[in-house]
Amino acid sequence: MRFFEIFSTAKRQKILEHVLLKSDPSKPVGVDDTAKKLKLSKGLVSKCFEILASEGILRKYTRFYLDESNHMTRVLRTLLSLSLLDVQKAIDADPDFLEVVEGVGVYGSWSRGDNIAGSEVSDIELWIRVSKNPGEETINDAASIISENVPEGCGVSVIVFTPHRMRLMREKNPEFYSRLKHESVVLWGKWI
Repeated sequence: MRFFEIFSTAKRQKILEHVLLKSDPSKPVGVDDTAKKLKLSKGLVSKCFEILASEGILRKYTRFYLDESNHMTRVLRTLLSLSLLDVQKAIDADPDFLEVVEGVGVYGSWSRGDNIAGSEVSDIELWIRVSKNPGEETINDAASIISENVPEGCGVSVIVFTPHRMRLMREKNPEFYSRLKHESVVLWGKWI
């Protein structure tokens, strides 16, 4: 995989984000439409699509391309998705939140790279580990700041883990706790 070539310019990254994060992977993408939406030249988009096709990210069908939906597209989608989440900004914005937060992570489709733009199943699922619950307003404000750069249509759900709630989760819902443990990506601080 020629990651350097794929990420070598901000414009190529913008194209990749459009293809993997903002487009439905089951629908073809075209050079003309993508160039128009992103306000880029058709030549640049075409060259980038050719690179993505040569690397197995897209497959060319006559005049259109389709997301290959393979392990590499999932890895790239995860990388691009997580780069949109700004935990540090949320922590810096609220001293009350900073005082209690111990860790923040993401689980579900965004951690696995199978998130699809505008799909209900692709909501961002965050967990926040705190020493004590700072209150619903503080948590909602933090979640809003963390996710302010995500594509339209992506909702945000948050699980707040106090030490007591973590203990209860391990005891009462070990299957869900195990899922969290294995598919979470820690964005900041301690793991759950």
